[in-house]
Amino acid sequence: MSDQSLKKYKNLPLNAQLAQLFLPWLSTSLMLALIFEPRALSSPSAFFGGWNFGTCLVTASFAAKTVLTMTILKVLDSISKNIGEAVAVLVIYAMMVTLPAFSKTFDMDTFVALSIVIMAVTTYTFVKKDLDGSKEALAAKA
Repeated sequence: MSDQSLKKYKNLPLNAQLAQLFLPWLSTSLMLALIFEPRALSSPSAFFGGWNFGTCLVTASFAAKTVLTMTILKVLDSISKNIGEAVAVLVIYAMMVTLPAFSKTFDMDTFVALSIVIMAVTTYTFVKKDLDGSKEALAAKA
């Protein structure tokens, strides 16, 4: 849905598009919080109670990832974005196995599963392009 919205209004600047996407998300989140957890929104101390530096880092990280994802979707399609995310997960896994700061050992099943996801999405992309090219060639002949 975000991909379609970003492509549909591509003449708007990215900040305007992000505002159009994030304002309904924020409104819906606040409405659901009011319905299910009204005490959490009663005061800032109730809402932010229990937050620490790690919580703030995770929140900032998620916000940055969301903005970067939307920026990528404006330029690429959702399939390319998914390929990029799958490769990123594979790189993170490789770093966790090789860097001494982590105690993760190499697991062939995990590696194969990640590789299969990347290959499946990549294959889908190539097949879709081939089908689109075939349809155009048939339309040109007719």
